[in-house]
Amino acid sequence: MEKSRNCVQEGSEAVVDLKLVNGSIFFRRKILEGGIAVDNGYIVKVGKEPNLPEADLTLDCTDCFILPGLIDVHVHLRDLKLSYKEDFFTGTAAAAKGGFTTVLDMPNTIPPTNTPENLKLKAYEARGRAVVEVGFLAGLPPTEKDAEELVKLGVFGFKVYMDNKEVKTDISSGSKKLKQLLNIAKKHGLRVAFHAELTSGDYWDINSFLTVHNEECEVKAVETCIRLAKLTGAKVHVCHVSIFKAAEKIIKAKREGVNVTFEVTPHHLFLTEDDLKKLGSIAKTLPPLRKPENARQLYRLVRGGLVDIIASDHAPHTTQEKKESFKEAPPGIPGLETTLPLLFTEVIKGNLPLHLLVRLLAQNPAVIYGFKKRGYIEEGGRANLTVVKRVRWRINPEDFTSKARYSPFKGVEVLAKPWFTVVSGRVVLTKGELTCKPGEGAILLRKNLR
Repeated sequence: MEKSRNCVQEGSEAVVDLKLVNGSIFFRRKILEGGIAVDNGYIVKVGKEPNLPEADLTLDCTDCFILPGLIDVHVHLRDLKLSYKEDFFTGTAAAAKGGFTTVLDMPNTIPPTNTPENLKLKAYEARGRAVVEVGFLAGLPPTEKDAEELVKLGVFGFKVYMDNKEVKTDISSGSKKLKQLLNIAKKHGLRVAFHAELTSGDYWDINSFLTVHNEECEVKAVETCIRLAKLTGAKVHVCHVSIFKAAEKIIKAKREGVNVTFEVTPHHLFLTEDDLKKLGSIAKTLPPLRKPENARQLYRLVRGGLVDIIASDHAPHTTQEKKESFKEAPPGIPGLETTLPLLFTEVIKGNLPLHLLVRLLAQNPAVIYGFKKRGYIEEGGRANLTVVKRVRWRINPEDFTSKARYSPFKGVEVLAKPWFTVVSGRVVLTKGELTCKPGEGAILLRKNLR
């Protein structure tokens, strides 16, 4: 850990940058009543308040839980030519307001993040606007040289959209290009994430949409992901699994030693195709919402500790776009500002153990994607902290910081709210209100992460 003028020494009168006091700290799988001292961006002391040093700034966390900074590994921050939907400031500010200190941005932007030049452009734009930590996944690169250069530049992995025409063709002809990418990822210890759907045909309304994006098209895609992981030995991650049968196949493969992980989303846990039929385009997403029993089965896997990650798949669009006809309206649900309130409500109700929430939203994302010194509260670790307060309120998309002012969770009563968000020792959310400026965040590069 880098030393500073404020390093805590027993018996000294040193002053640190920040301390959080009077909180219930999730520390080493237990709840510790006390506080945390932070200096120079790192945690320097965890303990009872009398044992903490003086600080330039003190946050009173009475009636709050202090968690490791949450990590969302599936976020579409848009920007560049899609900045009318979301930009790096509004997207990362939404993350801060939702209690997330670190996010992983997806590559399907305009231009796509699949070449070194486009990654540099995106990182440059994000550096001046982000308020939390931002890492990047790269898309399917045009050449092997591009893939190697993207690795050198510090991407945290690759993202493959299996419904992409080029990918479908590659799969049907033996997956030569995919295997090449997986071998490059394996060589560098990176993970390849898959949007696992292999659809055919077109749709014109909700029923035909559900037919085209049926359960089998996801199950078959997941089987392909597992097969590629077995063939190459690479690390594979399956995004937003919505089908219980597909999740079962991944769990079975993991038990057989295949290096594959998967995530689920809050909307696939708490919403169903009944909500899609009721709300229409507002609840349109990919993969689509599924039958009620399927959602219940996925939630049982979460409670059983068999799911690796919960990710928001924050996919913002304008309200006007979502008002188009069902066929024309783009798929996607904004989730950065609703994920933690929805899940912590389940904790308060006794439906989800707190240690599982922390594992799903902080510890596992950090381990799976290699976010060093993050995901845990430990002395010497990064001072990324999420403070949650018990507050009863109703979700209102009009209050979102995201440009996407719509939500299928509109009107849902929740029992918790992100109260303070601390990123590398900087307080970016104070009592539920943003206290940050564009550019105060950081661009994370895997090659020099600390």
